[in-house]
Amino acid sequence: MKPANILVVDDKEVITDLLSTLIKNMGHNCVRAENGLSAFEKFCEQSFDIIITDLIMPGMKGEELVKKIRERDKEVIIIVITGYATIEAAIPVMKEGAFDFIKKPFHINEIKMIIDKAVEFHNIREKNRKYSETLNIAQGLRDKLLYRSTDRVSGLNIGYETIFLDELGGDIYNLLPLDNDNILIYMGDVSYRGVNACLLSSMVYSIINETVTTETSPQGILTRLNKSLSRYLGEESVNFVTLLIIRINLLTNEIICARAGHSTPLIYQNKSIIKFQNQAEAFLGMFPDVIYTQEHKQLQTGDRIVLFTDGLPESRNPQGEMLGTKRIEQIIGENEHLCCQTLAQKLGEEARSFLDGTPLKDDISIMVLDITGERAEEALPIEALTTHITKMKIPSILKYRKGIVSRVLSLANNLGMSNERLNDLRLVLDEAIINAIEHGNRMDQNKLVRVYCKSENDYLVMSVKDEGGGFDPDSLPPANQDSFSSRGRGLFLIKQFADEVRHNEKGNEITIGFSLGE
Repeated sequence: MKPANILVVDDKEVITDLLSTLIKNMGHNCVRAENGLSAFEKFCEQSFDIIITDLIMPGMKGEELVKKIRERDKEVIIIVITGYATIEAAIPVMKEGAFDFIKKPFHINEIKMIIDKAVEFHNIREKNRKYSETLNIAQGLRDKLLYRSTDRVSGLNIGYETIFLDELGGDIYNLLPLDNDNILIYMGDVSYRGVNACLLSSMVYSIINETVTTETSPQGILTRLNKSLSRYLGEESVNFVTLLIIRINLLTNEIICARAGHSTPLIYQNKSIIKFQNQAEAFLGMFPDVIYTQEHKQLQTGDRIVLFTDGLPESRNPQGEMLGTKRIEQIIGENEHLCCQTLAQKLGEEARSFLDGTPLKDDISIMVLDITGERAEEALPIEALTTHITKMKIPSILKYRKGIVSRVLSLANNLGMSNERLNDLRLVLDEAIINAIEHGNRMDQNKLVRVYCKSENDYLVMSVKDEGGGFDPDSLPPANQDSFSSRGRGLFLIKQFADEVRHNEKGNEITIGFSLGE
């Protein structure tokens, strides 16, 4: 155990001698001060873990000393000394954050017990602080290994969701552009937990980034990665990594897939699920001489690809039943109208609901990719892009609006909208969708909100339509009246920032116009 640094403060030399001798015999370091002013000067000059001070001293009293110390340091442990007649005087000091008090006349065993308790508390707190620092570093590292970008990828819409078993999960997924036309996407799961999982995931991330400079085929990347991890983990290791790698050509919509012990991605095409037939070959890091294979498929505009770690299908309910891939396929089909971000969240919600309170056994990671078929169009300069149309719909659930707002903002940013106007657009579109969900559909989750977005030259037109009975916008009172409704306030806000606002005759659709310039 590391010795504690303890400051003893008392105007009576016999007491500081006694406490100093006792503290040193306990294996700790001790510095003495004869009054409050001297103690505060020493406190400012060096670091102490524990301060033991008398309350009744000439000059600066113990209570004042505690207050001044607490102004500079909220964590140092303070123990006060008080006589039987002044125990009540210790109460205000305890409220200032004193750890404990020692009564006069002294009992050596009692003093030792209080000091031991204070040292133990200090050591536990230091251990927790260092663990928290390590945890924060590891969490920061983990977050870099998970795709979290809101940047738009031409030809591809991306949604993702992660449910962690604990603070430091073992899942990894990321997206890596190879050139103007090809993009690499990978998802994996490491068998380690905690900080070791982050370190191994970081190694996978680094090796992939280094490998793609000379090898871009999924099977080649897996083969090289496996050799490197086998050397690192060693022949006797029982730890391993599962990994899925796909490469998509955004011009031709060709996809290539290779797997190392990972679940196959699901392709939703023409209302049917298509799977890759190649086997999920050996885990990475176990057998160094494995040569992995890959499979090609041709995608179509509008196809959807769903990737997930095994924590999703292997989620178990209280009866021990697994969610299973079949149910995942059903959820994908039943929710084909959802945007990719919303579907990723929906799959996560279904897993939580299925668990029904059963503790999670593994992390769950989900990526949903939509092939938009716009890559060739968006390869043109912005000046040549005259028209872009996006159609989206969500159920009447407030949190699902974030995926639509993010997608429209990405489009507007791509078209050159200024940051100031992007903030206005975010506020207006968010308010319009909230109005549609809360007031139009009255939070009925069976009713949809449809969003249509069209860019033409330097102008962006959006419409938000609900399935409610509509309303008469002219019937709303002026904004300065007390009877002004929440819907009225939202509409007033929209009109303040948008360049154009109009409603259909029924009143269940609002059309909003935004110029892309200042």
